[in-house]
Amino acid sequence: MGGLAGPWRLLPRYGTAGWRMPAVLMLGVLAASTLLAAAPVYARAMADLGLKFTVREELRAEPVIRVGVGAAQLGTPDATALREAVAARIDERLGWFARDRSLALESARLTIGRTGAERREGSTLGRLFAIEGVERRVRVTEGRAPAPDWPDGRLEVAMGARAAAVARLAPGDEFLLIEEIDTCDRIIPQGLQPQPPCDLTAVARHAIPARLTGLFAAEDGDDPFWGGASARYLSPAPPLADSGLVVPLLAHPDAVLDGLAARWPGQRLEPRWSVFADVERLDQGNYERARDDIHALNRELRALDGYAVSPLTVTLDAFGRSAGFQRAPLVILLAQIAAIALFYVAIVSAAAVERRAEEIALLRGRGASVAQVTALHALEGLALAAPVVSAAPATAAGDANPRLPDRECQGTATPVDPRRLVKIDGRLCLLDIRFRMLQNAELARAMGFSDAESEYEFTGTKAAVTKQIGNAVPV
Repeated sequence: MGGLAGPWRLLPRYGTAGWRMPAVLMLGVLAASTLLAAAPVYARAMADLGLKFTVREELRAEPVIRVGVGAAQLGTPDATALREAVAARIDERLGWFARDRSLALESARLTIGRTGAERREGSTLGRLFAIEGVERRVRVTEGRAPAPDWPDGRLEVAMGARAAAVARLAPGDEFLLIEEIDTCDRIIPQGLQPQPPCDLTAVARHAIPARLTGLFAAEDGDDPFWGGASARYLSPAPPLADSGLVVPLLAHPDAVLDGLAARWPGQRLEPRWSVFADVERLDQGNYERARDDIHALNRELRALDGYAVSPLTVTLDAFGRSAGFQRAPLVILLAQIAAIALFYVAIVSAAAVERRAEEIALLRGRGASVAQVTALHALEGLALAAPVVSAAPATAAGDANPRLPDRECQGTATPVDPRRLVKIDGRLCLLDIRFRMLQNAELARAMGFSDAESEYEFTGTKAAVTKQIGNAVPV
């Protein structure tokens, strides 16, 4: 039969003579190879979904990395260079998975006075804050928001209603923020712990003219932007041993970074950054890098009396310890299904050989050698398996990472969480829901509580406050 060249000439007619059985074999090989190729792909896809679910479930909010350095003079070249260097390092370490970043500046406790001669002892103190992006998280309940410049040479600030009541200030009032520096050794008080005795020999004072322009309230006190401490920026803090209550004052960041820095460059403020992580950018391949970058940034900032901390690192550590156990069941399940498919292929192959016993005998009777018959069936098997095995990885990967192919549905072809997809007329679409749930502040107004309510206070978690509002009626 011409050596081994004969099988090549016989293959077309021999393969098409009984096409039904090879077609069944091809289907079985495609199923088995697709399942085998899908095992690692689906395991990774499920691990990515598991990572996002774990982060959202454990943190219950958008993950935030808090970064800060020690207090420094506001307007000196060294302080400006320090803020710029830290911001650049944050971008290098965290920028690849960050959604947004906000800078907050915080002052020491300043005495609130009218004449500038008021002493710290027994006076109400104020802590000045300037936070980027805060205007999107608050609403003005009376007056107006602070200006980014210094109208009439005064720093404009806003306060929460309770803080303004404690400080006995109303929108439009003008006052002074007095910083007093003396020769006494001070300690950080714990509660009402008094300062040690002091033989005062010198005192230096300066006063920042300010004006209260409005009262504000948080749109959502549980927003991750506030770091779980919205009251810190709205409500009075407990008094110190040598003073009264401490009230927060909120100024526009430009008024502090430009106006205050130009007038009092030596004013010391503590810079802090809130970096909001984008969970959608984290996956099985880079979550360890995210965790390591947070730890590395924390180590680098220690030399500046700084820090970079986030509960996200603990969550990522826990996920890393359990990731292998989470993937194993899915891989085992897919391997079992693939084994069943291979068993099916083996049975069909045995049946095909049995049905072709007479054809093999005919070929042998006409002089075909064992090698030629074996080569003929090997070529036939290769012709069946090669295309379906080649197509299997693409088939497995195509189902594991759903995309939105139809721009009319979504307007983008970026990968999305499969749980957010809905099939409409055979097309995958991401529904755009154009309504939201009411926030607690809105629920309170609907129940008749005014924004300036001072006699009633809702406490507890967001869910607890919602329940209190629903069961309450102002009298």
